[in-house]
Amino acid sequence: MISSASVVPMDRGGGGGHGGDNPKNQLQTLLTRAGHDNPSYKTKQIKNTLFRSTVEFNGMQFVGQPCANKKLAEKDAAGEAISWLTGGEAPPVTANVRDRQDADHMSVLTKPAPRRRRHHHRRS
Repeated sequence: MISSASVVPMDRGGGGGHGGDNPKNQLQTLLTRAGHDNPSYKTKQIKNTLFRSTVEFNGMQFVGQPCANKKLAEKDAAGEAISWLTGGEAPPVTANVRDRQDADHMSVLTKPAPRRRRHHHRRS
């Protein structure tokens, strides 16, 4: 199980090998460590000079704010996802999770443990 303590902090120092100040890298690192696939991004141009991106992973979608370009829009959407996972207020747009208002948001990344087969050995 992943706890909030294992989340890579949003380091504004730009180093350390944990994605620096890039929320896309941080989200990908977090999901990879939890055993999930990389997130996917869908970006739409909403006005001549504005783009809005949606990031999707584990059946959830997070929408970012309108930004000046596609790259910034994707970073903002990833930032929304990280904010929610670390206890922020931005809920996902869609989710396959049950009512988890009081649950640790990071728990949505945990995969169920594989069932272990019990082997009973009989000695004669």
